[in-house]
Amino acid sequence: MWGVIFQFLIALGGLIGLLWIVYAIINGKLLKNLPGNSIAILERKYIDRNSSIVLVRLMDDYYYILVTQNGGAVLKKLDDVESSRVAVKEASNKDFKKVFYNKFGRKH
Repeated sequence: MWGVIFQFLIALGGLIGLLWIVYAIINGKLLKNLPGNSIAILERKYIDRNSSIVLVRLMDDYYYILVTQNGGAVLKKLDDVESSRVAVKEASNKDFKKVFYNKFGRKH
């Protein structure tokens, strides 16, 4: 009888530990410094219900990609001048989001 209870408690502890690890991965706490975080969708403009043009940052390069129901295609890789302009805009948007959340996001 006590052996079954002990096995149940071990299994329950393992399940809770596994769920905690999945939760930490989803929230990005365990993987925040990996190179996979260098990919970001910055902007999306819909053409119709099944297709859109997406501005994507991949490491230090910026691309316009056409995304359809059947796949995707690179439309244009931005040159250095355009990339720097987009990077400045992206940085200012992050700062705005941070300031806005700090001022109005939390309930006092």
